[in-house]
Amino acid sequence: MSKINFLNPTHRCFIIVLLATLSLQSELTIANQLFFLGSLILSFYLHKIRFRLKHILIAILSVLLLFIQLAIEDYVFSKDYFINIIGLLLIIRFADLDNKKKLFSFSLISLIVCVVSLINSQDIISSLLSLGILVTTIINMYLINQTEIIDLNIKNLIKILSLSLLIVPIVIVIYLIFPRTEVNIKILEASNTNLGIPDEIGLGSFQSFADSTKKVFNLNTTKFNQNDLYFRVKTFDFMMPDKTWISSKEDVLFNQFKQQLSISKPEILQDRFDIILENHNKKWIPTLKGYTISDGVNNYRYSYFNQTHENFKEIEKKKIIQFVKFNQNTIIGNELKEFYLKLPNTISKDLEKWALDNKKDKSNQEYLNFVLNFFNQNNFYYNLSPNVKGKNDYADFFFNSREGYCEYYAGTFVILARLAGIPSRIVSGYYGGSLNKFGQFYEFTQSDAHAWVEVWLDNTGWVRIDPTAAIPPSRIRNTINQYLDQANNNDRAFFSLGLMNIRTYLNYLDYKWTMSFLEYDKQSRDNFLDNVKDKNYLIFLLIFMPFILFHIFKFIMNFNKKNIIRFLFNLMILISPKTNKILNSDTPHQAFEKLNDKTKKKYQNFFRIYLKNIYS
Repeated sequence: MSKINFLNPTHRCFIIVLLATLSLQSELTIANQLFFLGSLILSFYLHKIRFRLKHILIAILSVLLLFIQLAIEDYVFSKDYFINIIGLLLIIRFADLDNKKKLFSFSLISLIVCVVSLINSQDIISSLLSLGILVTTIINMYLINQTEIIDLNIKNLIKILSLSLLIVPIVIVIYLIFPRTEVNIKILEASNTNLGIPDEIGLGSFQSFADSTKKVFNLNTTKFNQNDLYFRVKTFDFMMPDKTWISSKEDVLFNQFKQQLSISKPEILQDRFDIILENHNKKWIPTLKGYTISDGVNNYRYSYFNQTHENFKEIEKKKIIQFVKFNQNTIIGNELKEFYLKLPNTISKDLEKWALDNKKDKSNQEYLNFVLNFFNQNNFYYNLSPNVKGKNDYADFFFNSREGYCEYYAGTFVILARLAGIPSRIVSGYYGGSLNKFGQFYEFTQSDAHAWVEVWLDNTGWVRIDPTAAIPPSRIRNTINQYLDQANNNDRAFFSLGLMNIRTYLNYLDYKWTMSFLEYDKQSRDNFLDNVKDKNYLIFLLIFMPFILFHIFKFIMNFNKKNIIRFLFNLMILISPKTNKILNSDTPHQAFEKLNDKTKKKYQNFFRIYLKNIYS
């Protein structure tokens, strides 16, 4: 298939399969992408060969491919598995398209893929690919329904494209009248994703998603200093005997320490911002400390202990979430302070001795500054691939290897703070992000995941400390965080920077598309209809404009001498007296003979021109 021939149904179907496969790629893992690619290559070569038992082989192959997909999904019948098998069915169907019935079934599956892709992913690339699938499938269905082969000249090409593009204004009308809504009927659970922070962390936990550039959310403002963009997702406040940190549930903390937490009535301020949160199939919501969700509060839960937000249901669609700043005083009791001091007896005695020796004659603030200065002045390195001797060996990291990344420094700092009698906890989330210079918004990806520390200081409350920031840029060997890595950006090749600019601009276009798509909700629809309800002609135009445009276009395309003469002939029959008894089924010669002598003389030249142009 070295040259694409659009009149060839095989070539058209291959284009549809390619578009469909690309439209599903954004939601697939690398292993799944390779599996789809292999399935597509296999289907392509099966399509080219012919043998008697081909349909049996394809049936067996179909079962095998669906089973492999299930294995990739960890044997979970999730929503993602359902979506992926539709794509696989389209690829399998392409392997055997030897009759018209199979071509139609292929087209129907491709339409399903188009709809599923459009619903499941709302970015601009997927939307354009879905539109391409839709247009190509309509063209394909039109052409395979023709009884004879047509020439692909300019006129026929425009005719086919106009037929397929007729669906576009209809989609726009549906979009305006039926806004984006959340579908609450859920048959299959969504599969887990790698987005977010794990439920427990230890040394090396963040390394599992270190290379992921999967987008998590956009911050729709640049009013914040990038150094202050610490979006909190989870807090880790309890260390297990194996020195793994876990996050205590809000209801557990409330039942145990409800008398130990005193909070004042919040004072709502005017400062606001919003984010576009990607669908991650979990409940967490990233937020800045001191901000709470302003709209739809009945859908979210705020943790007064951890200052984090959760959605009541898994987030399966992109959504815009608005936050508002608030002031609230918090006081914790002695029992709760003791909870934030707990450590298992498996903690190294060397760490304990170091903390006790260096805390002498120092205030809490002085000791915390001393620990930060110790990280800064000694040979500690930020390294994504440190040498690890044992599981969660904080002592070996602190005294020997001195190489690690954010959870190494945050976890060690909390241990040293608690050993010195300072209540503390690990906070995890996303830090810094990258500024999109075209759209003036911040993009946060999974590679921006970060861990820092909060310590409790009396008369001040929870204070953020980032031990990782104590490491000088000269001692950063490699990092997963885009903002931490900006010191090395100037060393990148010009070509790489050019590619980054293209990617940044594409992200900007996707951002603008997403904003316009998500902001058009039920309220926007109601406002739109209120504006046009007193203008009936606008409603008429919205509903019938696609058809009016189609017929206007059809008239322009058919505007030639032959059609004008044919129109005048039909008009002559229409206005002729009934006494002539001219029928629509009459030939031109029969119609002419039924005219009286005077009328024959009047139209004689017209009939001669008609016969010459129509039948010559």
